[in-house]
Amino acid sequence: MPQTLSLEEFDARYAPPAVQPRTLTLEQFDAREDAPAGGRFADEPQGLEGIIRSLDTRSEDRERQRSELLSTPRPAEEPGFFAHLGRSGERGFRSLQQLRNLYGMQLGEDPETNIARIAELERVKRSLPASEALQKFGRAKTFDEAFGAFLDAPLDVSGNLAVESLAQFATGLLLAAGVG
Repeated sequence: MPQTLSLEEFDARYAPPAVQPRTLTLEQFDAREDAPAGGRFADEPQGLEGIIRSLDTRSEDRERQRSELLSTPRPAEEPGFFAHLGRSGERGFRSLQQLRNLYGMQLGEDPETNIARIAELERVKRSLPASEALQKFGRAKTFDEAFGAFLDAPLDVSGNLAVESLAQFATGLLLAAGVG
């Protein structure tokens, strides 16, 4: 009888080790052995203070410019429509790869390798957040909520769903087009 695992047990058994990206400060980057001579760009202003100094050399204007730059609100980091479409396409492609691994197990390929690959692909898919409109559409509990979320951003919801589905079923569509 096949063994049933919870998601936590599955992740604990098959998850590859997590790799944390290494973050360097500008000084650490410039101090590397393979860094260009003279630092990143020796003649360019460094950081916010360098930009302020390059704007104007008069001290009273520099202080005013500094306060304006520091008080300017930063725009939200929400990706645009086309970035979300790209993420939807990648999520769909990762789903297609997961299906390939499932079929591979049915055809006799090594289950351990395929299960580990499926788990890795699922983690990649979860790291690609959908647009806020698509998340709202997906969280809807009733038809009215889902329809309301769709009406709030119909292009966003339908576009992302179409791209993700197209990427997921691209192989089948290509094979059908070749046969027909």
